[in-house]
Amino acid sequence: MLASAKEGSPMRAAVTALMSRNATPNCVLNVGVHWLCNAPLKNAWNAAMANVDVDDTVGHACFFLPMGDPGDDDRPMWKKKGIDGYVDAIRKAKRKVILLGPPHVQNLPFIGQDAFVDASGAGGGGDGVADGVIKTLFEIGDAFDDPPVVIMTAGMAAKSAILLGQDRINFRGWGFIDAGTTLDGYAGVKSRDYNDPRKYCQKSRERTRGDGDGVEFWFAPGVCEKFPQLPRAGGQRRTHHRNGV
Repeated sequence: MLASAKEGSPMRAAVTALMSRNATPNCVLNVGVHWLCNAPLKNAWNAAMANVDVDDTVGHACFFLPMGDPGDDDRPMWKKKGIDGYVDAIRKAKRKVILLGPPHVQNLPFIGQDAFVDASGAGGGGDGVADGVIKTLFEIGDAFDDPPVVIMTAGMAAKSAILLGQDRINFRGWGFIDAGTTLDGYAGVKSRDYNDPRKYCQKSRERTRGDGDGVEFWFAPGVCEKFPQLPRAGGQRRTHHRNGV
C-alpha cells in the first residue's frame, strides 16, 4: 500500500489519513511489520508516519480481523476469548452484506452477500483507478433500507473505499472489513502461502463443529471435491498462524 503512495499524491494523503485516529476515528489500520524488513517499504513507511501522532498507534499481534473460519489455526484461542469471528457476528446481527472483490470470491456460502461489486482491476495503487467501483458500491449501499457491512478483497480499492466512506461509517452505521486475501483459499485460489485450498479443505473436515461449519458452508461449490480427504498423519501437524500469534 505505502509503496504506491508517492509523495504528494492523493493516495499518500489517504494512507496518512487512515493512520490517523483524528482523521478516521472509527478506522483501524493494521500494518504487517514484516513488510518493513524491505528497505524501500520501510523508508516509505517512515516518511508517511512523519506527521502521525504516536499516541494514535498501538502494537499488537493480530493482523487480520478474526473471521471464525476453520483455516485459522488460532480459532480455538479466539473462541476462548469469546470471539467467534466477524462472519458469525454479521449473521447474528442480520446485517445486509455487500461483497467487493474479484469474481472468484462471489460464490462463498458463508458470505451470503446481498450484492456483489466486481472489483477486477481496481486493486492497484494508481490514483483514481477504483473510482467507478466505489461509486457503484455507494449507490448500491445507499439504496438499502439499513446500513450494510461491506466485505472487501480488493487491494488498494478497499483502502480507498474505507477512506471515502468515512461519513457513512461515522454517521450512517456502515461497516467496512478489508478481508485482504483471506477469502481466496475458500474460493479455490492459493494467492498466499497461508491460504492453500487443499490445506483449508483438510482442516475444515477435521475441525467442523457441527451444522453450519463444514465444507458446504465455508467453500465455494466444488472446491474441496478436487482434494480427497487424507488420513490424519501421526505426530504433530504443522500449523501456520495467519495472524502471527
